[in-house]
Amino acid sequence: MTATRKLTAALACAVGMAALMGCGGGHGRKVSSPASSARAASPAAVTSSPAAGPALKELTAAQISDRAMAAMKGLSSAVVDTQSVADGQTSRTTLAMTAKGVCTGHLKVSGATLAVVRVGGTTYIKGDNAWWKGQGAPGSPGVAAVVKGRWVKMTAGSMEDKTYTYLCDLSLDLEIYDPGQGGVLTKGAPTVVDGEPVIPISGLVQGSTQTTYVATRGKPYVVKSVESGPDAAGVDFSGFDEPVSAVAPPASQTVDESELTRFGI
Repeated sequence: MTATRKLTAALACAVGMAALMGCGGGHGRKVSSPASSARAASPAAVTSSPAAGPALKELTAAQISDRAMAAMKGLSSAVVDTQSVADGQTSRTTLAMTAKGVCTGHLKVSGATLAVVRVGGTTYIKGDNAWWKGQGAPGSPGVAAVVKGRWVKMTAGSMEDKTYTYLCDLSLDLEIYDPGQGGVLTKGAPTVVDGEPVIPISGLVQGSTQTTYVATRGKPYVVKSVESGPDAAGVDFSGFDEPVSAVAPPASQTVDESELTRFGI
């Protein structure tokens, strides 16, 4: 299973809370950048540019990869903007996260939206009506009627909680988008991604070509990674080392995950 399909599976688990049972483990995922993000979704956003910066232009693809990952692993925080398209289902995540597990943002899966906040080791989720639709047992008023617009406070260590911990794991994102996993790497011509001068490096990952764009201005951060193949995939990284503001909702606006057990959640 490619990294793309692993992440798609994780998001598929997330979109159906009942299906989350047994979906909490695993490490290795790949996603595509948001359809609304020109950097990730539009080939036109990648254009020809002048020569790369002097720090990288003389390096091999493998050396560029090593420098990029060293820079990325030194991050205290980043915004990870992703999308996966597989089996007719589009899954998007936009999450600001820290290396210490603080996370805030949202998931969008086939038109349904789920807000996620993880702070102080506790995860809170808040779905819209489309998200909760169909989650109730036949003949029941449904999950939405029980949640009543409140945040669901996840039980620490539950399978569901592990899924969201997984999605908010910055170190895992860095592991997945490590260009070095592509084996033998090749260096492309300097180009521009959404105004940022970059050098692309490419390699094969389980039969699909993964191309990673490394910034040549400032620190050699990975700003974009895309995977070709049956399932279009990619990711944007931004907000490097910027503060992440994640605030737990007040108790009056939360409902414990345990209250949803009657729905098999």
